Amino acid sequence: MQKKSILFISIYILVSSCSTTKLGNTEFPVCGIISLRDLKKTDWFKTEYEKYKTDTSFKEFINLKNYNITIIGGNWCSDTRLQLPRFIKVIEECGYNKNSLKILFVDRKKQCENCKDSIEKYKITFIPLFIISDKFGDEKGRITESPQKSIESDILSIVKRR
Repeated sequence: MQKKSILFISIYILVSSCSTTKLGNTEFPVCGIISLRDLKKTDWFKTEYEKYKTDTSFKEFINLKNYNITIIGGNWCSDTRLQLPRFIKVIEECGYNKNSLKILFVDRKKQCENCKDSIEKYKITFIPLFIISDKFGDEKGRITESPQKSIESDILSIVKRR
């Protein structure tokens, strides 16, 4: 019994420390910068993206043209798998320029060796983390883990603060 436990723990550590993972029909790093194109190929992303119905009443009031968005999440995190596709759908429907979008995935310790400098400045407590900054890099607001009201409403409150 002892040997089985040690074997199981060893396999778990080995698998969880791998640098890439297969998600759906695509493979990308567990930690690091993730392209939206690759993310959209994952089964979990496609499912939630298609299922989510945006609140179109906010669409005309959300202007994200002068903002950069950084998203920090993890493919192991159930909140990321739920909120990230929804958030992407909302900003796409608002006409957001995806060239101003950065997606970083972290490990379970909310760290990433490949993007340490980027991660440390955000003081991550929970993920997913959606950070909206102006073009100068000054943070205007963030949605942490789950929206307070809705993604649309929370984004609108952030951009209205200016």
